[in-house]
Parts: sequence; structure tokens; C-alpha cells
Amino acid sequence: MTDLALYSKRITGMADTFSTETFLNSSIEHAGIIFSNIFRKAENYIYIYAGDLNGGISSQNQYWFELLNFLSKNKSEHLKILLSKYNPDNIPDLFFRINEPEFISKIEVKYIDKPVMMNEKEFHFCVADGLMYRLETDVELFLAQGSFNNVDVSKSLETIFENLFKTGKPIDICNFSVAI
Repeated sequence: MTDLALYSKRITGMADTFSTETFLNSSIEHAGIIFSNIFRKAENYIYIYAGDLNGGISSQNQYWFELLNFLSKNKSEHLKILLSKYNPDNIPDLFFRINEPEFISKIEVKYIDKPVMMNEKEFHFCVADGLMYRLETDVELFLAQGSFNNVDVSKSLETIFENLFKTGKPIDICNFSVAI
């Protein structure tokens, strides 16, 4: 079994048991595995704060496959995406995948015109159900940590997200433009 397959098996096991253990992420492939497991286990909501979603993580099949599965559940699941960069001439592929009539009422997308910094470095994160999180502290090297069961950190990141989201400018993913 390859190192990546072993990593995937370990992360999937942690997700399935809602382990309180902190996991580490040190590659784009690791990030795809973690996101797909967060999306797979989420029941109610997912908040994503990212750059522009034009990078290699959100283009991975497992990433968008599990995100679409989350949105396809027959519940009131909700997805909020906040971008630090948005260029209407370079629409993220993910927007085309989630732009389906049955999903639109479950999705809100906004952008803020600048990255959020921690220790003078841009960071990104994802939170789901006030329980699971992935916090990327080096967006160039995809270095991150997270947990499938840490309410304290998840709620802190959720508060940061909600405060930023209030200040964001809406993106109409039906028309792929910034709402004015």
C-alpha cells in the first residue's frame, strides 16, 4: 500500500469515528483526502474560506464528488463559500459543478477583496457542523491541521467565518458575476 493510500485509510478511519485526534496535512493530495472526508461526514453545513478555488485542491475528483453528495442529501444542508480573491473572467470549475437548480437554494458564495492573515501569512479553513475543521496555515505548501471532532477550534473558526461573511460581497453563481 502506498503512503498516500495509508494516509487516506487513516484519515477515513478518523472521520468515521469522529476522532478527537488532530491530523496533519502536508500536500495537495492530503488536502483532497481531508476535504472529501469532511464533506462526506457533514450533515448540516459546511463553511469554506479559500483563495479563489482555482487551485489544485478543489479540482480533485474526490473533493467535488463528496461536496455534491453533501448537497444532494434530502436535508436542509447549507454550503457557504467565502473567497479572498474573485475574478469573473476566471470562474472556478467548482461553481459550474454546484450550479444546479436543486443546489442553488442551499449555497451562498461571497468574496472579500483581501486575504485574511495570521502571523503575517494568509490562511484558509473549512468548518463543518461546528465539529470538524481543517486550518491551512501555509497556502503555498498546503500545510494544515484539523480534526473531525473538536468543537472549541471549530466554533472559533466558525465565528471568524461568520464575521467575515457578513462583510463579503455576494457572487451570483447562477450568472457568474458579483452582485451589486
